[in-house]
Amino acid sequence: EVRLFRHRHPDRPVIPVLVEGSYPDNVPPALRFEITADGTVTDRPVTILGPDLREMGDGRQLGLAKVVAGLTGVAPDDIFRRAERARRRSARVRNGIIAVLALLVVAAGTSAYFFREELKRNEKLLEATLKTATDIVITAVAQAEKYSVPRRATLEMLLRAEALFDHMARLGRPTPELQRQKAWMLIQFARNYEILGDTTKQRARADEAQRILAALARARQDDPRARHALAAAHIERGDVLRAQGKLADALAAYTAARAILQRLATSDPGNAGWQLDLAVSNERIGDMLARERRTKEAIAAFERALEGYRELLRRNPDDMPSQVYSVVPLWRIGSLKGKDGKPELEAALAILKPLAAAQRLDAMRIGWISQVEAQIAAIERKN
Repeated sequence: EVRLFRHRHPDRPVIPVLVEGSYPDNVPPALRFEITADGTVTDRPVTILGPDLREMGDGRQLGLAKVVAGLTGVAPDDIFRRAERARRRSARVRNGIIAVLALLVVAAGTSAYFFREELKRNEKLLEATLKTATDIVITAVAQAEKYSVPRRATLEMLLRAEALFDHMARLGRPTPELQRQKAWMLIQFARNYEILGDTTKQRARADEAQRILAALARARQDDPRARHALAAAHIERGDVLRAQGKLADALAAYTAARAILQRLATSDPGNAGWQLDLAVSNERIGDMLARERRTKEAIAAFERALEGYRELLRRNPDDMPSQVYSVVPLWRIGSLKGKDGKPELEAALAILKPLAAAQRLDAMRIGWISQVEAQIAAIERKN
């Protein structure tokens, strides 16, 4: 196979990568020697740029540099120096994020100690402090994930920060606003644990947030913010139950959220945030129904989600997030309809392609284009 490839494509590289064993035992003669025009392997040796990934050899970093060099024609030393500079930059960023997380924990603890009495007296200051500190942690965890900070370090700092914030929340009287802020803090921490892949802690925080908000909604039935927050808690619980494979429980949680959001959206049709959350809940329900093979019900749920996104676009045609959101229900409807789903898939493409051309999509969503095109091609072959 190597001989045939080199014979047919003499200008294209073949790069052997040594994982174990030794050279030349694992390298075929068709790589080690020149090949004539008729495909015969000669006895004239050639230089091979073969990365050795073993620790005693090049190692993984230099090995990668050699692979890139073989593909691009750039000198391995240049590639390696660039890779090393990038690695050092990433290390500095990771260390900086770990330091920020540690500093945040220290700062929160110090503030709670020195301003304990002030935080007890000033409820607005306490609420603002909790919100700001929670927002900082959200940003720090997202950056830690982006720059590959070890998850054990991030999780340890997150647990310590959460304990301190919980202590701060207990300083004030259990006012409705503080309870709502504490529940929102728990939801955000649940989402952070989701990023870190800890579904047990994610569910515990989501359950506690739901408990607090359910009690608050019962006590303040005329407060739409309390009901909206409860819907958010239901969705968060649904997300973690879905991740744990408990589809029926997840569906129940999403359905509870939709019931609340439907009432809120009906009471205030102009509230775009509530309309968006209602569409999201319908989309989540559609996903659960599709997994349970309840196809007709799933399509109906996705159609309700799509109508919600389209209503937001009717109000604001330049709302790019709603354009992107509407792709998912179109795609899912088209997939569920099988050979009859081509119109929906083409409608999804009609949204994605202009956004991609305008460089307004991330890499993942750009990848959707080829997937949808492949489905359309499969339908056309069947028809």
